[in-house]
Amino acid sequence: MNKFTKTYDVTIIIPFFNSKNFLNKSLKNSIQLANKCKNIEILYIDDGSKDNSYNLLKNRIPDKANIKLIKNKKNNG
Repeated sequence: MNKFTKTYDVTIIIPFFNSKNFLNKSLKNSIQLANKCKNIEILYIDDGSKDNSYNLLKNRIPDKANIKLIKNKKNNG
């Protein structure tokens, strides 16, 4: 294993599409979970949102290695 690669026991994937009205609560819960459990990775995956959901999360996710934001360019269903 590469010394720069972090492995996690659990990965939680949260896909979202045009969900800005629901992401604040989800992110709050994710940050609390990430602070308690260091072996959990949380991935937020934007499925081509048009409602600024990605930017909302981009500006609110703290600089934590175990919470990541991934942007898709188009909606894949």
